[in-house]
Amino acid sequence: MTTVISRLGSALGRLVHGADAAEMRVGPGGPLGEIAVPRAGDGVWDVRTVQGRPCLSPDERSHYLYFVLPPDLLSRARSSLWLEVEYLGDRFGQFRVQYASTDRGTEVDGLYKAAEQRWDGDAVGLRRFRRALFPLPDFDPTRTQNQGASFRVEFRREVLITRVTASLAPPADAEAFARVAPLPELRKMPGRFYPINYLFIEITNACNFKCTWCPDDIMGRRRGFMKKEKVFRVLDEIAAKRSWLGPLYPVKLHQMGEPFLHPDLPAIVDYAESRGVGIELNTNCGLITPENIEAVYRAGLTNLILSYQTPDADSFKTRKAPRIAFESYRDKVRLAVERKVAMGARTRLEIDIMNTKYADSYKIVSEDEQALAFLADWIAYARELETRYGLASRAHDMERLRARHFLDQDENGSRYELLDGVVLIWKRCHSWGNVIGEHHVDPEAAEQVAALVSAGAGSGAPPHAGSGKDTYCPAPYDQFVIQWNGDVVSCCTDYEGRTKTANVFASSIEEVWKSETVRQRKQDMLEGRLLDVCARCQGVK
Repeated sequence: MTTVISRLGSALGRLVHGADAAEMRVGPGGPLGEIAVPRAGDGVWDVRTVQGRPCLSPDERSHYLYFVLPPDLLSRARSSLWLEVEYLGDRFGQFRVQYASTDRGTEVDGLYKAAEQRWDGDAVGLRRFRRALFPLPDFDPTRTQNQGASFRVEFRREVLITRVTASLAPPADAEAFARVAPLPELRKMPGRFYPINYLFIEITNACNFKCTWCPDDIMGRRRGFMKKEKVFRVLDEIAAKRSWLGPLYPVKLHQMGEPFLHPDLPAIVDYAESRGVGIELNTNCGLITPENIEAVYRAGLTNLILSYQTPDADSFKTRKAPRIAFESYRDKVRLAVERKVAMGARTRLEIDIMNTKYADSYKIVSEDEQALAFLADWIAYARELETRYGLASRAHDMERLRARHFLDQDENGSRYELLDGVVLIWKRCHSWGNVIGEHHVDPEAAEQVAALVSAGAGSGAPPHAGSGKDTYCPAPYDQFVIQWNGDVVSCCTDYEGRTKTANVFASSIEEVWKSETVRQRKQDMLEGRLLDVCARCQGVK
């Protein structure tokens, strides 16, 4: 039946387009039309129905979708071709079109040249079906890629394609595609060959502080420590499966809790780093001593986030740490920087200060001049270290720094390098899933979510289809969070463990990630079926 439909589709396509164009559109059973899409090798695809439309999406082993043009179109495509791709997304296509080119100076002798992508720039952030145009000015019809393809789509993020048209001339509305998209980064695509971006191992959820802007004080989850041997077991799997995991970001030894409370922290860091598994620590700095900070530096720690956050005595009161005065606390943060410089440690340091300029409930650093004063204080300390250790002096132009308006920037835009490998960042206040601070609810989106739930799983449009409220979150696609007791949750802000999918001590990272439970969690997120904790985070409950 599918073959008959495909032939009818091909005949209709020839009537509509003639020999100057060919089309592939996706039906319930797969691709229809003149352009073939092989289903083999590293280009195996599945059909997924989203917002009522069937789409091609590569399976979890594949990075590519290959497209084979019909011979009659190839024979007429002497030097150029135009591709139009219809896909589901919230901006320009997060994929590359790579085509067989006459340009021998590009990748693989021009066989996989990346095409320029043009799009209309409309409604960025709204997840919907969109069109992108790819001109192929030096297309070579005599060359083929894997699977006999003339071009392919490569990606690392979620990709859902519902139609592809190839033509010898640009479409009638080509002028509408006025913006040129940046070339998408080919980072790992969660759920496929490189499945996880951010891997957390919470070695403890105990903490020595009770910060008012952290959910630790209200967390009902039992406190505990992951035994060193169990941490080693998880690290062994990560080290052994590097070819499957790919180039992970440094593994984060935290979710909740203070890692310096763990008695085996230096040994854990040393074990991981010696096996090529980079480690990132996030500390509130209250337990830093010369002995333990030097120990983790000697262990080869990759990243250390100094969660300084409260840079004066008044704001430090929000941390509820009565046994330590602010001046002593600040000295611990400075000690971590000084020891790195003195030891020549490879560890990259990040000093985080809380940016509450646009926060509802907390005022830590909220004024630009206040931020500049704290930055000037850290610059003065950096200069002191430069003098003490004979480092080249960095230039700091305060007028230029004032013009940067750090508190108006995101995390990357607010980054400022004090010394080699030491940066200061203004971190915006985190709501921990709409729990800390004022609880915001979008009534219209909440109504749509309720309608979706009442319609039954898998039916109806996602809640963002009507009003523009997009409830999609990438966390289930790129995070793997192991809590201290081995429970695996889908999001690093799930401090209570309500998104649990499995227990890693009962299986393995790979088995959990490939499980039906995790696959369904991703599908539910894609289609707008939210867990209660996710609905609250998204402001729809």
